[in-house]
Amino acid sequence: MRRAALTVLLLCQPALAQQAAFGTGEIRALNNLQNELLTCANYFLLVQRCVMNTPTTPPETVVGYSRAADALIQRGWMVGKMIEMTEDAMQSRMKAEGAAMMTLVNGNCVNIASAMTRYSERCLTVSNEGDKVLADYLSKEQPD
Repeated sequence: MRRAALTVLLLCQPALAQQAAFGTGEIRALNNLQNELLTCANYFLLVQRCVMNTPTTPPETVVGYSRAADALIQRGWMVGKMIEMTEDAMQSRMKAEGAAMMTLVNGNCVNIASAMTRYSERCLTVSNEGDKVLADYLSKEQPD
């Protein structure tokens, strides 16, 4: 029951969630979610950069990827603050995930299929069903 309440609290009442005391397992679950939020933000930023250089890409597609990335970054920062991550830790994680993404595609959009194969499906889930992602992480944790 506490896990379901945590999920609802996180997604619906972020101001209240910031005041909640979390157990070790909950912190681990939230940390994993935070990492995925920033990984997926980097994925959407990479796709945005690549598609905006394609003349046939409609502008709204580019804007859609940008908005998705911004929303994930915002949620990632919120979750990070909830578990008392420092700004430096969050910025470092964001930078490291971005570098890993660029390494994966060898710094060239011609290799975007490598990133899409690894991240597209999961990042759509993280973006659209973050509550389920968190619930999955929480289900793997032992209650404190």
